[in-house]
Amino acid sequence: MRYKAIFLDYYGTLAAEDDAIIDRIVRRIADVSPVDCSPEDVLRNWRFHHLCDMAHGENFKPQRQIEEESLAALLELYRVDLDPAELSAELWQYWRAPQVFEDAGWFLRHIDAPTCVVSNIDTEDLERAMSNAGWAFDYVVTSEMCRAYKPRQQVFARALTAAGCQPDEVLHVGDSLRIDVAGAQNVGIDAAWINRKRRKLPPGTPAPCFECVDLRQLLGRLTR
Repeated sequence: MRYKAIFLDYYGTLAAEDDAIIDRIVRRIADVSPVDCSPEDVLRNWRFHHLCDMAHGENFKPQRQIEEESLAALLELYRVDLDPAELSAELWQYWRAPQVFEDAGWFLRHIDAPTCVVSNIDTEDLERAMSNAGWAFDYVVTSEMCRAYKPRQQVFARALTAAGCQPDEVLHVGDSLRIDVAGAQNVGIDAAWINRKRRKLPPGTPAPCFECVDLRQLLGRLTR
């Protein structure tokens, strides 16, 4: 394998995303809102990812804070009298003990290169998640450490510094085309897209170096 280190997104790549919990939250809001709306409408107006994009440098906020504040704004928009902290509790619990993918443990046991987790989750939540999974990595970089979220360049730059590598010496592995693949490509890092849902690459989107349905397939391609 030609890479000196492997960078890994965590949620969506090594562990399942919180989609089911998000779905329950937006359905609950849609069910009780006096505004005529669908769960899909509620989800579209949840500005969590936009606020993450805006949170950097002096304006940085931890992901838990952004999640609760964005949810409070959503409840106000749909005139729903629910407690955002109460709605968030299941999410926060899941972030600390997410369901890990079977192929993730296999990949980590067989990969013959240093690994660095590069995650947008808050540091303490990620540490708990890794501990619950029984996983250890050579390096860990979080948004809190960088005061910025992927796909911003400073997150990947910090990971490169931690691993002591140049951009052309590492591969970043993730499930998000915007946050992981484009973010890595923007700093000259090769990217592998773990496309578990078998989505089509949108027209005009730069292709990743690898597109795989899971981490077993990726390791097979890396070790040919």
